[in-house]
Parts: sequence; structure tokens; C-alpha cells
Amino acid sequence: MTTRKKEMFENTIIGLLALMTVFVGNPASAQDFKKEGNVVTYNGNKITLSASERDTIVVVDPITNEEIMQVRVKDPRPLLVNGKKIYQHEFVTAMPSRKEKNFSLEEQLATNLALKFNSFPDGNYRVYASSFVLDDQGKVVYFEYSHLSARDDQGKELPVTDEQKQIIGKEIAGNCRLVTMNPAKVDGKPVAVLSDLFMQDYKFTVRNHVTEYVKANN
Repeated sequence: MTTRKKEMFENTIIGLLALMTVFVGNPASAQDFKKEGNVVTYNGNKITLSASERDTIVVVDPITNEEIMQVRVKDPRPLLVNGKKIYQHEFVTAMPSRKEKNFSLEEQLATNLALKFNSFPDGNYRVYASSFVLDDQGKVVYFEYSHLSARDDQGKELPVTDEQKQIIGKEIAGNCRLVTMNPAKVDGKPVAVLSDLFMQDYKFTVRNHVTEYVKANN
């Protein structure tokens, strides 16, 4: 590896580590995480995370035609909750279900988030929340909320305040504390599961303090 490539590689690593530090300590997340090593404590529950996985690839600079090494980081994922295995959603035989059969967790979150967005300025908002973990009692014990984005109808980015991020984060956390579902099961046995719910799949459109939302998937 040339000196220039090595410097670029090291700078990339430093930048990624700094980004991860900002993410964990972001006050706008509205989540009271306590992290020690790969264990996160949230609302009294201990979530064990996998290690970050890094892949290196070589790309060609389109201007200089020089090969540059880049690093891709795969985010840690929840493995255990209070020492019990967290199953990936595709490996359970029954997914969590609401006791009120006609109302899912994501519908509740989207509906209540829309009410909060009614106080926001006009714009198209995306909520980046995922990694919802439900324990073997059907309670949401963990989720990750990284940020909130907004754009106008032409796709131009709009400013989002820390207060707005806090409002949305607290609403997600509050809903999760109140929800109890029928737990996921593997061969009839209740288990913890990592949900396939991604709130960023929803777009919340605010016009004159009235919010509509749609599952956009783009």
C-alpha cells in the first residue's frame, strides 16, 4: 500500500469511529442508553450487540484513476436480551401479534407520530428508527433511533432541530413502553425477536399542520 493510500485508509477508519461515537452519544435520540463494551442497558434490560464488521474494498478514483481502499462498516445487531437469544424475524415460526388483532405496532407508531408531526413546519419527513427487539413476554425492550430528516417537494433538504428530534424520539419510546404483544414463537415456545419494522419506510407529509403518511419503501 502506498503512503497516500495508507493515509486515506487511516483517515477513513478515524472518521468512521468518530461517527459511531457521535451516534451513541447523540442527545437527540431521546434514548437513555448506557453502553459498556458491547452491552447496552435500556430501561433495565441488557442488550448484547454483535461486534461491528468491516469490509475493505478497492475502488478507482474517476479523476486520477488511482486505486483507493475504502472501508464499509456493518452496524452491530442485537444478539441477546438479558442473556436470552434474540431470533432474527425470518427464523421464528410465529411473529409477534397485537392482542387487538386489527392494530399492528407499526400502525400505532405511524398514527401517533403523525399527530406529533402536525405541529411541525410543512415538509416531507422520514424517521430513522429500526432494530426493534421484543422479548419473550411480547414487550418492546430496545430500538434504535438515529435521526430525523426533512425535504421539500423539490427534494431540497430542510433543517431539523434537536427539539424536533427529541419530540419524535420520545413519542416512539413512549409507545414502545405501553405496547404488549403476543410474543414471537419458535415451535410454540415464546422467544425474543428482532422485528423487521423499519420506520424509515414511512414518509410523513405535513401541510398546514395536517399530516398524512404512506409506506413509501424508497
